[in-house]
Amino acid sequence: MQAISKQLLVELLKESSDGPCLSISQATHRSFPENGQDQIRFRNLIKELEHSLAQHEGKADTAKLLAPFKQLAEDTDFWKYSLDGLVVLGNAKRFHIFKLQRPVADFAVVADTFHLKPLMRVLQTSDRYHVLALSRSSATLYEGNRYQLDPVGTASTFPHRNHEEEIARSLPGDRLEHQEHSATITQQTESYFRAVDKAVIEEFSAASELPLILVTLPEHQGVFRKLSHNNFLLEQGVAIDPTSLKTEELRKRVWEVMEPIHHQRTRQEIDRFKQAQGTGLAQDNIDDVYQAAKQGRVQLLFVDADQRIAGRLLSDPDRIEYVGDFSHPEAEDVLDDIAEMVLRQGGEVLVVPSDIMPSVTGLAALYRF
Repeated sequence: MQAISKQLLVELLKESSDGPCLSISQATHRSFPENGQDQIRFRNLIKELEHSLAQHEGKADTAKLLAPFKQLAEDTDFWKYSLDGLVVLGNAKRFHIFKLQRPVADFAVVADTFHLKPLMRVLQTSDRYHVLALSRSSATLYEGNRYQLDPVGTASTFPHRNHEEEIARSLPGDRLEHQEHSATITQQTESYFRAVDKAVIEEFSAASELPLILVTLPEHQGVFRKLSHNNFLLEQGVAIDPTSLKTEELRKRVWEVMEPIHHQRTRQEIDRFKQAQGTGLAQDNIDDVYQAAKQGRVQLLFVDADQRIAGRLLSDPDRIEYVGDFSHPEAEDVLDDIAEMVLRQGGEVLVVPSDIMPSVTGLAALYRF
């Protein structure tokens, strides 16, 4: 399994030249008996890939391309521990598996590029965050959204401290000893916090650029913030002992911090689009946006998370050829392809649900000029 980052998405865009590219996305389930059908549904999606490969032009080694997918389909242990969604990508050189914290539509496609919209939605949605649950002797990092919170960094990620030894050193003695022990514990705590801060930055924040919410006792909030070099650490945290909360309780407390930030970002970007309408800098016509994307003019692209449009982008002449559905051997998701083009040109892609999309066409764009 791999974590999703902007750097990885760029790498996947580059890998898309090694076609044909096979993509599967499907909803999965965390617990029995709901997850009992996930493995069967994955096998059925592989059959759809086989059918598409049979119609695909070229001399692709079908057996070799499908081998890692079929191996995963038979890995019983893998299917016992699922999250809410799964994306599997493969071509002649690479094979990638992503477990997601949100459901995705069941979909299988063979194309010249990977179907990356499910990953772009995870990467570009503004409700994602990290949580650092911190004490003087332990640290756990979580990744979450409005619905889920899962650990991504635990004891193996961070340095370990022997809390029992600290307690022994802090047992009552004479006043001077107590002061010396207190000073020592403070120094050790600060040293440990620095090590945790460094690990979070290097292992997670630098790549993901997700906002970080600190959950720790009130007396540790100020200490950690004073020494932290993490530019993604939010000013507001949760001042409580994280070990006193179950995961779902922790998610609710953290979402109280994150929800206003999430809503503000989404509203601001949608308002920008609405204000730019009529100025020539806002467009929701798919064909026009495609031309602008080719010219590198798209600064921000909204993509409807719940829509797919079957077709292909042609270069001679520059136009979109729409086809009936994804059973067509050359069908790709036009919205996905335009989003990839925008990312390659240095633009930003924001994947949002249908109910808040500023248009009904499947996409909307803000132009640089």
